[in-house]
Amino acid sequence: MIGSPRAARSGGGEPMRGWAWLAPWIVGNLVVFGLFAVDLRHLDAGMVSPGAYWGRDFVNVWTAGRLLIEGRLELLYDLAGYHRFQLEQFGRIGQHNYSYPPLTLPLVLPFGLLPYPVALLAWLVATGWFFVRAARPWWERATGLPAWLVLATPAGLINIWAGHYGFLIGGLLLYGWRNLEARPVLAGICFGLLAIKPHIAILVPLVLLARGEWRAIGAAAVTVVLLVAGSAALFGIDRWIEYVTVTLGVQAALIDAGNSFFRFMSTSLATGLLHWSMPRMTAFAIHWAQAALAAAMVVHAARRGSIEQVALLAATATFLVLPYAFNYDLTVSAMAAGMLLYVPRLQGWERRLVLGGFMAAQLGMVLVAAGIPGIALLLWGLFVVQYRSTVIATVER
Repeated sequence: MIGSPRAARSGGGEPMRGWAWLAPWIVGNLVVFGLFAVDLRHLDAGMVSPGAYWGRDFVNVWTAGRLLIEGRLELLYDLAGYHRFQLEQFGRIGQHNYSYPPLTLPLVLPFGLLPYPVALLAWLVATGWFFVRAARPWWERATGLPAWLVLATPAGLINIWAGHYGFLIGGLLLYGWRNLEARPVLAGICFGLLAIKPHIAILVPLVLLARGEWRAIGAAAVTVVLLVAGSAALFGIDRWIEYVTVTLGVQAALIDAGNSFFRFMSTSLATGLLHWSMPRMTAFAIHWAQAALAAAMVVHAARRGSIEQVALLAATATFLVLPYAFNYDLTVSAMAAGMLLYVPRLQGWERRLVLGGFMAAQLGMVLVAAGIPGIALLLWGLFVVQYRSTVIATVER
């Protein structure tokens, strides 16, 4: 049976009593409960909405695996050819594209060998297990709650609904930071493996440089070079040329998401400002100004705080810095907010900001529907509390 968080694990004081601690999880997940319900209601031969197949973005993982098995990799970054292949596999599916670099192909191969429903289940179980294992020491020490609950945060359930990489990326980040002091080479390898979604690691080099972690930096650099060179040798340099010249442009275009569903899931302040019809240069100037501030605060904290504090702070800041990112990758940020929720010493306004950050992956979608760049604003609230906690804790020591 799941009990309430233990006060001894929260730095003393009065924890939430009874089952009150469950409220943020229930309220924070109302949107995805609705999304699952809509998908089930409209499920028809695997289609859950016009153009979307159940498992949603996992269709790209499975498709890439099938293309590799069938020896048709020339279609991987060919938008028209890729779509034709998916029509053969899924029927009336809408336009998708494979947005990941060629070095991800060994990862997707096993899933392409399985029937789609089995592959989807295996993907969610394997990546979920990996994330739980990575999160367990920090999560259980801070909250006294079972580690599997990190899968049920608002970001975690959105990731399950979307069939995405959030648990895998989050697990690599956590394993990297957890091993940094004792096994820096292993940490660097974990960070290097983040090249499967390289933009999510944008602040990792800054933190490592600020802390002088040269062995981890070297291991990460070697890992990336080997992954790129190995994938070019195995799958051809043409795949990399197509990825850089075609796919990156397609993804960058999603920053200005217009009225598409992508804007509801975007964590980017730039996306929200562009939806207000703000001039492009102005929107990006504002975005990069706040991104620079967030990055500077992370570097400042990196020289003062513990690895755990800085790692979780950087995870949140990543989505303030990036102009292109989505809520299903907020798994570590949601975990960080969940850990802070059970710290009794937080002031009332801090707890409210943390609660907003915990629910950002889904509550932010509601705010976006109201015309407010909600995910970015909620993440700023969480980030400020994390930064204060890191700096104040250092001063108190």
